[in-house]
Amino acid sequence: MRKQRYFPSRFADQVRWLLNFLHKLPAYAELLALTEDELADACADAGWAAYLIGPWQLGAGLFPKAATAGLRHGLHGTGAAALPVFTPPPLPEGIVPRPAGALDRLFHFIAVLKLRHGFTKAIARDLGIFTLATPAPALPRFLLRVESGPDGGPVVVITFFKYGREAVTIETRTGDGPTTTFSPIIATPYRDPRPLLTSNKPERRSYRLRFYQDDSPIGDWTPWRQIVVGEA
Repeated sequence: MRKQRYFPSRFADQVRWLLNFLHKLPAYAELLALTEDELADACADAGWAAYLIGPWQLGAGLFPKAATAGLRHGLHGTGAAALPVFTPPPLPEGIVPRPAGALDRLFHFIAVLKLRHGFTKAIARDLGIFTLATPAPALPRFLLRVESGPDGGPVVVITFFKYGREAVTIETRTGDGPTTTFSPIIATPYRDPRPLLTSNKPERRSYRLRFYQDDSPIGDWTPWRQIVVGEA
């Protein structure tokens, strides 16, 4: 499952987040109509994930030093060889091993939890799962590059980002000439295969984009962006 924006990036913060969720979720069980199994599984996954990310990972990270020392002693030392064995840190009280995928299951549980009747922003903040919606950009973003077409001629490749919109409208012109419009363009990248106005003579083309939604262009145009086509 993909990374969740509410989940911290630093390991220490992840442990704190998981323990906060573990300790506070039971208070909302009745309000959110959680079954005993749902509550128990979610709390068990949170506790086990906190143990793996925290104490277990720390212990595993320290073991290579002991292994290196044991290897050196076994190969070059004297007396009895005693190779170290990694002993995981003891489980905290109430924490039990869980099947693989504990964090993914927890993220899935949270996604379902947000749809429960009674769920509020205040609960989300308290559990650490509140995320502000990121507004979609007002304009598309696009990149230009030139590649060789099937016949060896130049093709302008327009890679665009429509941010959830249906499509884009592309407007282009060569030099100061008239504009040509391609619309609606749904799939990215779009390839402009038009031949050069004069064979083997480089030309400067300009492109700009706007969003397209519900059968018509919407929003403002991006600034014009230029690229030289046919340059050796």
